Amino acid sequence: MKTKHGCGKRFISAIAAAVMTALLALLPGGAAEGGPSRRVPSIFYNDEAWFKDEVLPSVMRNGDCYVPAEFFSMVSNVTYSVRDDDNILIYSRNGRYISILFSDGSAVANGEYAGYVGIFRDSGVYYVRAEDVAGPLGLQTEYCAVPGDASRSVIRFSDRDTSFTLEELVNSYAAPPADPRDLLGEDLTSAAVDEKKKICFILVPSEEQINDFMVLEMLDDAGLKYTVFLDAGAAPEEILKAAYQGDYGIWTKDTESKAVDELTDEFAAYTAYRTRLLLADPEKGQDPELVKNGYIYITPDLHVTGGANAAEIYGRILELTREKNHCIIRLDDCWNSEQIIRLIQRLDKAEYSVVNLRGR
Repeated sequence: MKTKHGCGKRFISAIAAAVMTALLALLPGGAAEGGPSRRVPSIFYNDEAWFKDEVLPSVMRNGDCYVPAEFFSMVSNVTYSVRDDDNILIYSRNGRYISILFSDGSAVANGEYAGYVGIFRDSGVYYVRAEDVAGPLGLQTEYCAVPGDASRSVIRFSDRDTSFTLEELVNSYAAPPADPRDLLGEDLTSAAVDEKKKICFILVPSEEQINDFMVLEMLDDAGLKYTVFLDAGAAPEEILKAAYQGDYGIWTKDTESKAVDELTDEFAAYTAYRTRLLLADPEKGQDPELVKNGYIYITPDLHVTGGANAAEIYGRILELTREKNHCIIRLDDCWNSEQIIRLIQRLDKAEYSVVNLRGR
């Protein structure tokens, strides 16, 4: 049996764009400030775009909307699998499920015969009629036209109250604002993403990659926000602590797509959302397959190691934030990182903010 797992992620579409132009890549087809409009995704789950939309978008057939069956693995606590007999099972931990036999489309949902589901297969990908699967899983659906393209419409599946209307989400892609920070809702706007402030992003690899794990304790004591990049050896308490910061990523020297996908699913079982952030390895470069699947490589501007000079790095932080208004700092070595943390604490809070990669 071939199985894929997935858990709901936190909202990435608008928030990730909130703090700097370089991170607009977190939005599928992201454009730089003042650049051309981004491609509008065809599928949303709550406030979040389907992260494979570029390669597996929705399809219209005879007036009905079909979505990749794999999409439903993006829904919180839902598992998608295909058995060897082409029997598709989409199951939620709350007990809801739908089982579809591909050969004739007959289905059983939540213990009862559900008639026939619209289904077809294209290049090995199973597509199902949106409403046929959404109903049994307890998902609501809504549609919105794409501005300037009458031939396209967008579908959203939701299972909770959302922060943005579907029209707002579509418009955020169709017509990017002058400043990416404008995508933030009032409830998320804070001093951390004040457009007048210079921003420091702190990245920390997980415990196995740090000489002394005291780095995280020092950051916590200093009250500084950061993003942890977990590796295959991360313990459950590490994963939960990383997610508690509001954002986390994956650090791995094994850049094969399968290995990264497995880690993503493993961590999502604890965090309830699937990260797409990878810590770039200068020696490995970027894996095109991972990029195609929606993963984003984050490259630090500065790397604090045992051989680093804290005073020089602090000077570079000031230079970079003056030049481009932000700086990404990776902390590894405990002693030098402690010096950097103390220096960052001394930055004028009226001029600087220290946040994680979501701008929080």
